[in-house]
Amino acid sequence: MASFIAMASSVRIRGYRRADERVVHAIARDGFEEYGAGAEQHIARLMARRHNYTWVATLDRQAAGFAILNAASGSLDAIAVAAEHRGSGIGGLLLDAVIRDARARRLTELQLVTAQSNVAALSLFQRVGFEILERRRRFYRAGQDAVVLRRFLSDDS
Repeated sequence: MASFIAMASSVRIRGYRRADERVVHAIARDGFEEYGAGAEQHIARLMARRHNYTWVATLDRQAAGFAILNAASGSLDAIAVAAEHRGSGIGGLLLDAVIRDARARRLTELQLVTAQSNVAALSLFQRVGFEILERRRRFYRAGQDAVVLRRFLSDDS
């Protein structure tokens, strides 16, 4: 536990910078390519959308994860952590930052879609209050099933 606390205290969450592009795309490719080809291009399109905001988690000034919030729809469009940092708490820190930002933007809920087989992500989302709304069969290009989750945002949760 002490190593997690020390590591988490050195993680910083900030807005995306153009200099993050190569690393963010590599994290996307590693995290999402199993669901269908073109993960880097898909993430680039998401980041370019008008109402989307990208947050980057850095560790020792190097991007270690990212999250994309669609502020118009209240959708967490993507969240991913570099393979070598998964399970370290960075995903939870990114999720906390997105939730705080969504509240500041006066969103009342967040929704997201994730692979049903991504047990670690599902566990994280449910641990912070997301609930499964529905399951979608063969949602991803590679044929995996997905689940849609929602979390209501209130000042006390």
